[in-house]
Amino acid sequence: SHVCLPKPIPSTEFTCTCPSHLVLDSAGTACEDSSLTSTLLLSTSTHIYSLHPQAIGLTSHQAMGSIPSPGLLTSLAANSVDSMVYFVNRGAEQILAMDRETGSVNPVMYGDQFGAISYDPFSNNLFWVDVHKMSVVVHSLSSSANMVAVSSTSSPLSMVFVPEKNRLVVGENGKISIVQLGNPDVQEIVSYKLSSPGSLVYSAQADAVFIGDAASRAIYRWDWGTEEVVPVLENIGEVVSMAVKDGLLYWVEKSGTSLLWISIYNSELSWLPINDIASPNDLLHLSLSGQDASSNNSANMACITAHCSHLCFNEDTSGHTCSCPYGMSLSRDKMTCQEDCPDNVFSCGDGQCVPQSWKCDGTVDCTNQADEVNCTMVELARCDNSTQSTCDDGACILSSWWCDGDNDCPDSSDEKEDCPALVCGEDRFSCADKRQCVLAHWVCDGGEDCADGSDEADCQVSCPAEQFQCEDR
Repeated sequence: SHVCLPKPIPSTEFTCTCPSHLVLDSAGTACEDSSLTSTLLLSTSTHIYSLHPQAIGLTSHQAMGSIPSPGLLTSLAANSVDSMVYFVNRGAEQILAMDRETGSVNPVMYGDQFGAISYDPFSNNLFWVDVHKMSVVVHSLSSSANMVAVSSTSSPLSMVFVPEKNRLVVGENGKISIVQLGNPDVQEIVSYKLSSPGSLVYSAQADAVFIGDAASRAIYRWDWGTEEVVPVLENIGEVVSMAVKDGLLYWVEKSGTSLLWISIYNSELSWLPINDIASPNDLLHLSLSGQDASSNNSANMACITAHCSHLCFNEDTSGHTCSCPYGMSLSRDKMTCQEDCPDNVFSCGDGQCVPQSWKCDGTVDCTNQADEVNCTMVELARCDNSTQSTCDDGACILSSWWCDGDNDCPDSSDEKEDCPALVCGEDRFSCADKRQCVLAHWVCDGGEDCADGSDEADCQVSCPAEQFQCEDR
């Protein structure tokens, strides 16, 4: 179906082969997708694609599906075990699950509180940054129970669960935190280098966490078990999402229309234009679906067969721990949760209770939604003023994204007419509308990176004598 290789003479036989992202079928002649191979996923504001940047030939991407309208995809999480892909549709205020094999899309949760998300396939737990509570919340897909996993005085900017280590890694201004669920002790890696660690990814091959910092315009690396964060690449664009596959670190940048990557062992930069599927106004996210060939996964999977009534967390090597949502405690069997509300809490009226601070915080915690009745928008706005700005609809974005030429608020309130003209750095090109800056080497490269297209206006390209001059110059 794809490539035919003749066997050496005098043989008259042949062998069929496939591009790197496909495998031969049982007949040995047709190439097909395989759930056993890992696939790099890219989401734009409205679509999800599989990317094949190392494949030889013209095909470098394939559409997987579009987001149900109204669509604004703001976070993406796949996993190494099955074909399920989870994503946040801010436009419809929900988390949805897409099956890569069947294409079916089903809602998981509803609300406007979802920031970054991550999934642990070995406990069937979904994690998200709750932008109203300034916390990381864990949701059991088995029981639909929720529990605050990490509380913070500032809003977490990024988060990823690492199944190989059975740890949750959380990025905040000035630090990353390493959390073992059920253990109150949190390891903190503090670094002045980390201004806005908005993207995290773990590489099993390097045994390291790579940190994309949009404000510092850099990628850093934390080797597991150490106390220091070291730079990998500096003076780049604003990294918004990263993924690791086959020893390569991939990332996308804010307002960018290229997929960029380096080896995890050196900093030689490569890139692939994706402006035929992504525009400068898109919110881009990367994730890896399927088992990475470089990953040696021996994670504990005790929760898969456990009988916890609400939440289950795997221990490091074997065994598990059952846990309960707020207002409940474990019974004597250490598996079943029972009502146990403390004093001075908000009563939902049906036996459930939540902390008083959760009332009117923008996130529905009571099953009957009683905690979010008769609330005002003033009560819903709880952004971290030290690193974030508050949109008119209550959403939180990085302060550096306010009046930067891109619509980052779901209601576009960060790019009003009263925004001042942008001043671009020396290595940036100022778009004609003075609302956006792009990398200087993107000017006249054949793809429009400015929203107004001014980076490709009046381009006259001169080719050397040994090269062919295309008609469009």
